[in-house]
Amino acid sequence: MTSPLQLYIEAAIDLYLQEDFDASTAPVRKPSGGGGGGGGAFSFDELRALKDLNSVLEYVNRTLGRAVLGEGQGRIVYRLGNGQVLKVAKNEGGVGQNQAEASVCASSADVVTLFPKVFEHSQAWFWILTEEAQEMTEEAFKSLTGLSWKMFWSALKGAFAGKASNVTPQDQQNYAQASANQFFARVVKAIRDCKYEPGDIAKLDSWGIVKGKPVIIDSGFTEAVNKAYYNKG
Repeated sequence: MTSPLQLYIEAAIDLYLQEDFDASTAPVRKPSGGGGGGGGAFSFDELRALKDLNSVLEYVNRTLGRAVLGEGQGRIVYRLGNGQVLKVAKNEGGVGQNQAEASVCASSADVVTLFPKVFEHSQAWFWILTEEAQEMTEEAFKSLTGLSWKMFWSALKGAFAGKASNVTPQDQQNYAQASANQFFARVVKAIRDCKYEPGDIAKLDSWGIVKGKPVIIDSGFTEAVNKAYYNKG
């Protein structure tokens, strides 16, 4: 069982690592259980009929409140229990993230397998329905990709030095070394071609596992979304 001290140390290390990348989204909070909601059965027909974001938020909180998987600055994620998750926008930024996740890079065959499937979305992007992924760990990441998480994170810093701080010669060396790894090369291509914010991809909780493959489960934070909703200066 993980002790409170271990949890604190892990959180402190994660915060320290993320300070080296420019990213405006808040870390995802993973509730330990409980929560509100549970009032009535969830129905997609009822959800699809809702035409404004406030109504959507009220509805999912009432019917799915106990199924919250996590919450970020712009979205709340709900587990539906059938291999699918529902990502619901909390604000305009979340709407932008939903649209980006469902459409950006969707037609790029060489990188599309880096993402879970998007099954459905609302017309106004208030919500998207996607494949559920298993939680990623550092051990699983290394086993699936051939790169340690520390190496991957450092190599991303080297690859996107203009968006990172405290870039060291070792980061540049790790980038050169990791570029020979097919998985890493595909991730770099996805970030560049689809204009994702590398700092968001460099968070372990942005990754998951679907059918034994590593996937980016939080891919809505693009440069355009960041500029439009989170970093308007």
